[in-house]
Amino acid sequence: MKKNKIIKWAFLTIAVLYTLIFLYLESSNILFDHKSLRIHLARLNKDNFWQNKPETKNWYRDQNNMSARIGNAGIVEAQVNGSDIDHTQSEIIQKGNSKNQPSNNVNDVHKDLNDGDEEVKVTIPHSAKHKEEEEHAMIHKENTIDLKQYINYNHIHKHLNQILNPIYSDKKWCNGKFIKIAQQMAYLKDSIIDRTKITPSDRGGETIKETLDQKEEREYYNFYYGAFNIQCNASKINMKFKPLHLQNWFNYLKISPLVMKPNMIITGLTIAMLREDYAHLYFTLIELYDAFLIMKMFNHTFQNTNLLILDAHPQGHMDDLLKKLFKTVFRLKHLKTLTQFEHLIWGFPIQKSSLINPNVKNLNKRLYLDQFKRTVLNQFGQKSNRIPSCRNQNILFVWRHDYVAHPRNKNGIISRKITNEIELLNVTRERFPSHNIIGIQLDALDIGKQLRTISNTDILIGMHGAALAYSIFLPIGSTVIELFPNKGRNWHFEYLAKWNKCFYQSWYNNDTQRFDSNGTSMTIPANVIRSELRNAIDNICNDKRRIKKITDD
Repeated sequence: MKKNKIIKWAFLTIAVLYTLIFLYLESSNILFDHKSLRIHLARLNKDNFWQNKPETKNWYRDQNNMSARIGNAGIVEAQVNGSDIDHTQSEIIQKGNSKNQPSNNVNDVHKDLNDGDEEVKVTIPHSAKHKEEEEHAMIHKENTIDLKQYINYNHIHKHLNQILNPIYSDKKWCNGKFIKIAQQMAYLKDSIIDRTKITPSDRGGETIKETLDQKEEREYYNFYYGAFNIQCNASKINMKFKPLHLQNWFNYLKISPLVMKPNMIITGLTIAMLREDYAHLYFTLIELYDAFLIMKMFNHTFQNTNLLILDAHPQGHMDDLLKKLFKTVFRLKHLKTLTQFEHLIWGFPIQKSSLINPNVKNLNKRLYLDQFKRTVLNQFGQKSNRIPSCRNQNILFVWRHDYVAHPRNKNGIISRKITNEIELLNVTRERFPSHNIIGIQLDALDIGKQLRTISNTDILIGMHGAALAYSIFLPIGSTVIELFPNKGRNWHFEYLAKWNKCFYQSWYNNDTQRFDSNGTSMTIPANVIRSELRNAIDNICNDKRRIKKITDD
């Protein structure tokens, strides 16, 4: 009897502990709720779900509550200057042979449109008289579909598990107007940005000359409660984001049942981005890749996605890349006082990117990296199918020269330069006469020429620096040779090269006497370059992938 009582109390204790743990995990958003699990399983198998799993149809039907009105076009194309648009106008700009022409109150379009007669809209409400016309414009060419059809989780779900959170779940509020994704992202439907709650909202996009010696803190906005707004009957949304900037944005989100009348409406998908290092190629490419993953989740491309920059950095060398890729790039000062975004995404932070996060750097590959590469190159009219030659290779030396990249370096002095550039070119051309060998400063070229040069390069060689981030756009089977001024180890460009299916070699300087008196330039031994190039050429010539490709063709 005593033994049975002990067993009974033991089971009771275990049950109580289990219940407490369950409640703790649930309250901390750690536990995967079963409905979300069913929804995600259905998403992953949506293409063949009905054929292969008819008995689980109810799991798929659970997503019917996650509906949203979305448009298959309707991205604002014009760069809008808030002070130049007449509040008494409501414009619909159409592509192709449109009969509706933009008024003089809308600034020039960033770039020509290339994808058919898809409708592009800038809507500026002004009075009840035109309310019916504006409502018609907003729903034109739209369909009411389930959010499950709008978001593509196929393959991406597992990848984002590794990148964002060991446990992936969506939490939604306000009938789907606010959806938290994996504790690292958020989707906002028909949200409104109030410029009066962000200061100084007219800053950002100036020339570097106008901002020399500007402190970095002046290049970030001050947000206040009500900067973001959602119309909803709920009084409060309780949640926490791990990324600091997303948590801050959420703290400034105002939930109110009151209807706000926007001065401007931007339709389609818009990704809000707070850039880490706007002048750095490496970080810009990481942010673009992350944005590309978000677009894949929402079945979008660069061509029909807006970018909203929520920092106040001045103009930079990477601006042309952003403008060329995205449908429209908005800065805060381009918006009206109250601007409504039909579909707004708060993207996950760069620290969680699989291209930079050391916790996931050992993955063998990166999701959609090949497609990202092709997409960017195609946008600039370049191909990504070059096969490296064995006898006639294109060898590119990337030089680092002084230049002003941001306001805090007004003298433009940079480090890790090579003193004997001409010597290295002459020696390698003499040693490898059948190959095409050039040396250039990439950042002196426009983005299009940079990508054209890289996409036709077989061997890329240079000092450790941002330009080696272009490894991601090299032809498959190429080689990257990274030169380090010291023994310090850095894996970033090595992994970019390997994820792009390229060979990687490195050399580390161990002689401080090779530096100049300022410590910003150093001499690279010619025999080192000859040896590294010899190995690189042999690797390319013996690459079975290259041989197989040539044989197959």
